[in-house]
Amino acid sequence: MEKKCYKCGSANVAKIVPAGAACIPEVKKDIVEGRAIACCCCAGTGSTGSYRCKDCGFEWDYYFELSMQGK
Repeated sequence: MEKKCYKCGSANVAKIVPAGAACIPEVKKDIVEGRAIACCCCAGTGSTGSYRCKDCGFEWDYYFELSMQGK
């Protein structure tokens, strides 16, 4: 399922992954191809995942998506 930004509606969205995961070939490929963004902090380490809009910079996670479904 393609993610869309909740702020600007862009489909130019990438998953946030911990930088340490870049040594995993699949994750490295996603980073190189722009589907993932490496982050040095703890963002993206949870099992639910976090996302960032590459157009406006808005970030959200599963719990934000869940709260938006109730609207």
